[in-house]
Formats: sequence, structure tokens, C-alpha cells
Amino acid sequence: MVFIYMLSLIDMPILTPGANATLSQTKFTLSISYASIPGADIDVSAFLLAADGKVRSDGDMCFYGQTSVEAGAVTLEQTSHAQTGTVFSIDLSRIGQAIDKIAIVATIHENRAVFGRLAVIGIDLSVSGGMRGEIPCGDMKETALILAEIYRRRQDWKLRIVGQGFQGGLAAMAPHFGIEVATSEPPVPERLDKTIAAPVTTVETAPVKPFNLN
Repeated sequence: MVFIYMLSLIDMPILTPGANATLSQTKFTLSISYASIPGADIDVSAFLLAADGKVRSDGDMCFYGQTSVEAGAVTLEQTSHAQTGTVFSIDLSRIGQAIDKIAIVATIHENRAVFGRLAVIGIDLSVSGGMRGEIPCGDMKETALILAEIYRRRQDWKLRIVGQGFQGGLAAMAPHFGIEVATSEPPVPERLDKTIAAPVTTVETAPVKPFNLN
């Protein structure tokens, strides 16, 4: 049995960036495998996209902060920054007609490294007969990657290996999917012109009892 299984892995064609294949079933797991990068964390997410290639809302983003979307059609089952990688369970039969594509993306947290630190990123689907894609990282300078797309083609669903990179991490890639990344910087107040003095009106009010914010 082990020998037969190893032969099946050897015979399995490996998809490279630009290649696509029709999926033989609608329910499967999708595993992203990668080596660890010392001092840097890799986050893998799935974005559900409409026909215009954009998310409809925050509810279309499946990641560590929101592990299930589209009523469980896409669920983040396992995430790890080590070699075990990230695993999604996907049931395409539960995807609404408004969704045209699922993009699988990876980002390096806070741009602490580049994907060129990795030799390859593997993409495995547990469909009948198995399906594997590989993205050679080589000398990549990017910190965000579109790894793969699962998309509709007439009555079928297909997998495409992409490998498109963005320098600047999630903030650089997010607008591509219609996502706004909030910043933690407070708005800068307008500077007041000190040469204009506003009239001061004194209003007598009842004393206010102080309260403890704690």
C-alpha cells in the first residue's frame, strides 16, 4: 500500500505559476506548505471575490481573525508559522452565485522578511487523485503573494496557480481586492490660527460630580 501511494505521488503532475486544472470534486482540503523564516511570521488567508475581483465586505475574508466565511463554505482549519503550513476546508457547493473566485494569499507579517527566503511554497488539494502546485520563490523581493485562485468556468470549478507578488505586504496587496487597511495613526487636527480670538461666553452650570473611569 505504501509503495502504491508513493508511486501515485511521483506520477502526480505539479502545476506551476500560470497553469490551471479542473477540480474533480467540490469538497476538499487545501494545504499550503512552507518552511519557517526565523524572525518572521507567514499569514495565509482566503478572499472570496465577486465578478469584479473584489470582496463584497469584511465577511468575505477568511483568516486567523475570522476562521469561517460563507456559512462555513471556507474554513481555516489549521494555521502555523512552521513547516506544517496552513490548511483550509472548502465546500464549493455552498458558495453562492455572487462569488466568482476564491483567492489564496500569503503575507509576511510586518514585512520582516521577503519570500525569497523560501525555496518553494507548496499547494496541495485533497481531490481524487491528488493535485499539487508549487511556486518557486527564488530571488523574490515581495512580502505578499497571490498563491492560487479557485474560480468558476461555466459549470466547473478550476484551480490556477498564480504566484503574483506585491512589495509592501498586505497594505500593498489589499487594494487589488478592494480591501481598505486601517491605520493606527490618529487624524492630524487642523491647526488653529491664534490671531483670531473667538468671543468667550460664561455660562453658569451646576457643579459636576467627578467619577472614576476605572
